[in-house]
Amino acid sequence: MALGTGHQTTTTNATLIPEVWSAQLNDFFRANLRCAAFFEDWSEDVAEGGDIVHVPTISEMTANDKVVGSEVTLNAQTQGTVDLTINTHKEVSFIIEDAVKSKIKRSYRLQEQYMKNAGYTVAATLEDALIALFASFSQTAGTSASTLGDSDIRTAIAYLDAANVPMEDRAFFLHPNVIWNQVMGIDKFTLVQNTLGADPVLKGQVGYLYGIPVISTSRLGVTADSRNGALAHKSALAFATGNIAGGTQAGTVRMQSSYLQEYLGELVTADIIFGVIENRDTSGVYVRASS
Repeated sequence: MALGTGHQTTTTNATLIPEVWSAQLNDFFRANLRCAAFFEDWSEDVAEGGDIVHVPTISEMTANDKVVGSEVTLNAQTQGTVDLTINTHKEVSFIIEDAVKSKIKRSYRLQEQYMKNAGYTVAATLEDALIALFASFSQTAGTSASTLGDSDIRTAIAYLDAANVPMEDRAFFLHPNVIWNQVMGIDKFTLVQNTLGADPVLKGQVGYLYGIPVISTSRLGVTADSRNGALAHKSALAFATGNIAGGTQAGTVRMQSSYLQEYLGELVTADIIFGVIENRDTSGVYVRASS
């Protein structure tokens, strides 16, 4: 028996079908911040204030022939300094007015989530400032015209060995695309996984190249068609964060909030003051690969 066309449908019952907002949020994915945990941190030097950190550099003395009956030859080399200026101030701010906050689903805990995001974003500016210094290394390996090869890896290592850079506290910084699409395709090369121990400072490493940890970070950008990367000793770069909170120790990111009656809302700001510098040029190699 045919019933005709008078069926109940989602269209006829549209006003009875609720649209449900989930109790969950899809927050943006974050790249892990690796550089500030690896390179030298001079923040303690400005814990009580200051905007420039002067670090003296000592050069090697010269050995001279000693002739019987003659005076010794004195060394009097002129020493230099590395001067790190704390001159960058970054902030991320937002305000949620009461009229808006009262209507947002409470389970989202939106202000807390936004505060976490603001803290990450402002901390990432220090990470990116350190990464930007990779291109300032005078020693380079690889080109934008080809994938990163075994000879490029060995060239980078040879630069540091020739400069007597300690084997300890070295690391490669490579983009995930370079690691998985280029390096892992080298037949003769083995990316050793989880066998040589894990220094907590190098958390996030994905393996080793000739015994040197490889740190993967997607924040490495592209310059003139080259995917940026580096092989560096921890002393190659340095940074310092200013004592922004005014306490007894320098901090990294300051988070503060204040209720503004004129806006009837909570103003939240995350900020950071820092400086970065290339400390030892021969302790780093700018590693380039096709993008």
